[in-house]
Amino acid sequence: MVKNLRGHRHECGNVCYEIDRCIEIDPDSDDDIKSITILHEIIHAIDYVYLQQKLEEKTIDGLATGLWQVLKQWGIDFDWE
Repeated sequence: MVKNLRGHRHECGNVCYEIDRCIEIDPDSDDDIKSITILHEIIHAIDYVYLQQKLEEKTIDGLATGLWQVLKQWGIDFDWE
């Protein structure tokens, strides 16, 4: 992966939009953190493609955490096995 090339690096994950189109998640993170991180990075990708990177990091954090809480309450979770 080419880091910092039209992408975004987060504490527990990384997304690169234009080259690999992949999201990396730190495998040593807690499962809940992995779930929030994947949602966080997906929102970054949506922001990049559709919103011209107008969302602030604080907004993306809130959206990812809120979405994760709703999914968890509905019994929907990621399988990190």
